[in-house]
This record gives sequence, C-alpha cells and structure tokens, in this order.
Amino acid sequence: MVEIVTRLEVVNGTSSNVTVWLTLSTGGGIEVKELDKLHSGITPAPWGITAEPDNPFQGSFTLPANASVSAWPGYFNGNLAFGALPTSGCPSQQWPQGINIFEFNLNTGGDESIDISCINGVNALLTVSMEGGGVWTVTGSQTATSFQNFPLGQNSNVVGVYPANCPGCTVAGPTPQACPGGSPVPVESPSASSICQLDRTQNGGTVTVTFTGFAST
Repeated sequence: MVEIVTRLEVVNGTSSNVTVWLTLSTGGGIEVKELDKLHSGITPAPWGITAEPDNPFQGSFTLPANASVSAWPGYFNGNLAFGALPTSGCPSQQWPQGINIFEFNLNTGGDESIDISCINGVNALLTVSMEGGGVWTVTGSQTATSFQNFPLGQNSNVVGVYPANCPGCTVAGPTPQACPGGSPVPVESPSASSICQLDRTQNGGTVTVTFTGFAST
C-alpha cells in the first residue's frame, strides 16, 4: 500500500536570492540536515540546509531567485522564516516591524494545520496555495485553497493569518516583555472570528509557500 503524504514546497517568487530559515519540532524526530538525504536526486533541487551549531532542528539555506525546493517526510512540523531568524516579538534595527513565519503541521495521520503567524510582526509577504489531498477548512465549515498575509496593520480578519500581537486570533496581546530599545511590534486588531488557522483530517497533495517579497519598513 502506497503511503499518502503531504508535500511541502517552498518557492522564491522574486528575482533575488532569499535566505530561508527552517525550524522543526524536536518531537518530529527529523533534523533539518536530513531533508536532502530523504529526497536526493529529485526535482526541485535539494534544500542545502546549514544547521545551527547548537540546534540540529534549525538551519538556513539560500533559495535562488525563481527557484523552489520541496520535501515530504513523515510527520513534518515546524515553521519557515524569510530573511532572518525568527524572533520573540521584539523589533530589530534590520526588521523594525518584526518577523512573521509560516507554521505547518503535516502528515500527522489525521490532524494537519497551516497558518501564517504575524504575531511577532511582519517582514515577509507570503502566499500559500493548497492542491490535492483533503479539503482545508476554516472554523470547521468555510473552505480555502489559498491565503496570504499583508504588511503590518492589514492582517486582521484575514483567513489563515494571525494578526500582530494576537496570539489567540480573536484576542489582542501583547504578552508583556522587555524589548531592547523599545516596545514589541504594534498590536493589530484581533480577528472577529477564529479564522487564523486552516485544518484538515486527510493527508495528501501539496502545500506551496511562495515568498513574494519583503514588506516595506
């Protein structure tokens, strides 16, 4: 019997190279450097990840302009960030409006989920499309085949996207914290309903995350 798995594809939709950071859940068992071993000789090209010296579950790679990579291991749970290592919600000199991530929980055997989290701000504009496999739903009824995030201040009531400093989707933050040189990124209005995460109960098909550029600062 052929195992049905969900493929994750990452696409650079711009004319410039971009650094991509991958952070995997330690509970998944797979380390970032193992992705290329799983799918050597396939097209698109291997990820070519350099693991962090102190964290084998986190690493970065350069995704060339107009190129893509993909993988379909078993249980695959983690997040992707573009241009910078994910942060805890404090702005930096390079990213004064914070950093957003794409979160994924795939090949779980019955409870997959995906979203774009702008909880810690927005630096990258992402479009996510889903093809094949089970139907992705929002709050159990509304369905979706694609979603995207927007610049800071425009992510409230957007399907598949957690607004800035709204860790509960419908609940505004922020979680109090001390940030060097200032405060956490601004709070966007929470969404009116729980539409920030997409779920499904059947594996298969492809989830494609396309980087379309950096948000203006």
